[in-house]
Amino acid sequence: DVFIGSDKGDIFYGTKTLQTFTHLVPDIENIDVMAISDFGDELWIASYDYIYSKGISKLFKNTLASEIFRFEQTINMSPMPIYSLFVNDEELWAGGESAVLYYDLVNDYWRTLYQANGIPFGKILDIEKNENHVWIASSNGLARMDSEIFRENPSGIESYFSGMIVHDIEIYGQMIWLGTSRGVYLFDFNDSKILRIEDIATKNFPENFYNVNLITEFNHNIYMNSEIGIIQFDLIEKELKVAYSSVIYSNKIVLSMVVNEKFIFLGTTSGLVKINKNTGFVRDYNFSFLSRINDMLIDRNDLWLGTSKGLVKYKWKRNL
Repeated sequence: DVFIGSDKGDIFYGTKTLQTFTHLVPDIENIDVMAISDFGDELWIASYDYIYSKGISKLFKNTLASEIFRFEQTINMSPMPIYSLFVNDEELWAGGESAVLYYDLVNDYWRTLYQANGIPFGKILDIEKNENHVWIASSNGLARMDSEIFRENPSGIESYFSGMIVHDIEIYGQMIWLGTSRGVYLFDFNDSKILRIEDIATKNFPENFYNVNLITEFNHNIYMNSEIGIIQFDLIEKELKVAYSSVIYSNKIVLSMVVNEKFIFLGTTSGLVKINKNTGFVRDYNFSFLSRINDMLIDRNDLWLGTSKGLVKYKWKRNL
């Protein structure tokens, strides 16, 4: 048997008997993948294009078997573009347009939540949960919801972010980190105080940095993507520095980012960028089948890419 992969990402299968090739159609129906999230062996996939993609998919990473929850065939699952996902062992939250889809994994039911439930107006760009609270980042501010009763439960800081784009929410210990159009803010659960990151850091560069759309942590360091490049904050030394200027990756627009011990991977509007943390060497992957990389996650040797063309798995240890 013969398998051939094209530069557009298509796979063709042929046999010696028939001497013809058949185009293999993947099990995952999602194209224009905007958000991916995993818990254990399950990878959840959601798309901006909800008309063609038709729903939210679940992929078992070990077997590559998949299941799709279709909008039109699933009760209380309203069709909508999906911008963000949060999943744990009990529930899934999917951020749409002024609405959120909720799935109870234990009792197997879906529910659509709207502004009347406390969902903010605009694109739901990120969702995080701690204890009984769900934090919701949107293109028009921040909201907090009681996950037990599906009702708004304000923390008292929401008005501070009114009209502001809140791109990313990350929770580390007793602090919630907010990447916004005006920079990075921290909220301490213990004393309910809002701080700018500059309030707690020794900043060793003169520029201000705004439009922080991505925040991730690795090995006691916080990495933040901004318009001037990748900013690094040492949680132990409390030092803030520009780790990599955006010039080294040609000022490309970065949509997603993951970090491991050796590399920083950046998903851009035109492909994948890999930065070697030790040498600073930059490698561009501009394959046509990658196109726009909206979301990424790393799972040991696999880098999963949610792209405008679909889901891609990259064996990052292989030097392509």
